[in-house]
Amino acid sequence: MSRAIPAPARKETRTTESRNERKDQILSTSPLQSSLLAWLETRAEMAVYAIADGRLAYSNQSFDAQLRDEATLLAEFVARPRSLPAHELISAGNAADAAPVVLPAQTLRDGTHADASDRIEAQEWLMPTCDGPIVVGCFRAQPTSSANHALLRVALHDALTDLPNRSLLEDRLFQAIARSRRNRKLAALLYLDLDQFKPVNDRYGHQAGDIVLQTAAGRMLACVRETDTVARLGGDEFAIVLDEIEQPEQAEIVAAKLIEAIGEPITLPEGATVSVSCSIGVVVCPTNGVNLISLMQAADQAMYACKGMGSGRYCLSAAAPPAIEPGNWMEDNEAEMIGVPEIDRQHETLIALANRLHRAIEDSEDYVLQSALLDELVSYTQYHFASEEALMDRYKDPNAEAHKRQHAQLVAQVQFFRHALSNSDSQMILSALRPWLIRHIRSYDRALGAFLMTRKAREPGASAS
Repeated sequence: MSRAIPAPARKETRTTESRNERKDQILSTSPLQSSLLAWLETRAEMAVYAIADGRLAYSNQSFDAQLRDEATLLAEFVARPRSLPAHELISAGNAADAAPVVLPAQTLRDGTHADASDRIEAQEWLMPTCDGPIVVGCFRAQPTSSANHALLRVALHDALTDLPNRSLLEDRLFQAIARSRRNRKLAALLYLDLDQFKPVNDRYGHQAGDIVLQTAAGRMLACVRETDTVARLGGDEFAIVLDEIEQPEQAEIVAAKLIEAIGEPITLPEGATVSVSCSIGVVVCPTNGVNLISLMQAADQAMYACKGMGSGRYCLSAAAPPAIEPGNWMEDNEAEMIGVPEIDRQHETLIALANRLHRAIEDSEDYVLQSALLDELVSYTQYHFASEEALMDRYKDPNAEAHKRQHAQLVAQVQFFRHALSNSDSQMILSALRPWLIRHIRSYDRALGAFLMTRKAREPGASAS
């Protein structure tokens, strides 16, 4: 069951005074929902608007400036039907406690508009209120396709070696696993750690260490096919995905070539010659695992077992696929509890939503479903950030500015990925989101939790516990 927002009843003249009055009305309808709009309002680069009963109920100055001379486009955009969830989900009885619901994105400009070369796509939420549903949205002009391509490369590649980073590696591995299932061929994952790298870095300096890493990266690329992926995980750790191989021995042949190539001496700019070697853990899909988690865990274990036997070796994993494949892509303990019940519950929900999306990616090629689940995760993340920022403002957190800046950076990154990548790239976005979110919770959110617990303990009537 769905219903559409009707066409606007009349054209309104907006002034600063009336704008603020309408904003105050919206913010007073429900404290929980208002945090999203208030949070969006702090983003100067965002054009923010609200639609209620088919009329433009509120818009900020950025929105007005963007559409000041485009009355026809504005009227069409506001009047456009939006499909809303069933009325039972947004009844007055639960409106005050319900989180904003993500709505399908709305294209304001498709890039062919006479006065604009950039595509503009608005992100919208349904805010259930006791007075009825309100649609809140925001947008900013998107970069051109060429700029998108350049930014996307920066976001998914290691700056030093120009190799794919962990996020892109996980996506390539995920695709290789899917092809392995579909074509009944094998895929291999190699985890590689450079031996004797630290002494070189310590003796000759970081610049020499960078040269060693770049040289090793080039030699790895020379040992594999163009269809394979060489990635830098960080530090002196690398990973390689071998796609569609016929026999496990092919992975062993590549591992032997890598050890020989990387072991060749490297001449530094000042004339010194250094040598490093490597230890490699090799796993094969489906022999050692059939999903992302089990294969990466097995490869990591094989690599460290190999290092224990001496440098310049590779070890083919003897691990069998787990009887029960790992069920959760993220575990609750990865986020940890910060001691604030409201925020801890939201962290648990975020992890549950991420796991739900990951399962959908693994189990199906239904990109419409994946896209909807990704939108739900992104929307809830923004709601979570808005809730945290409301607490920061209420208790005057001295670290609020830096914390909010982190929120803005993550939202901007995810929104960029959402626009720049296709619906089939949900795994890549999820892989990019996970490490950032965990680091954020363990640093900024943990500090926020400690601050809030201290402040609340000082409040009148607080219990001794």
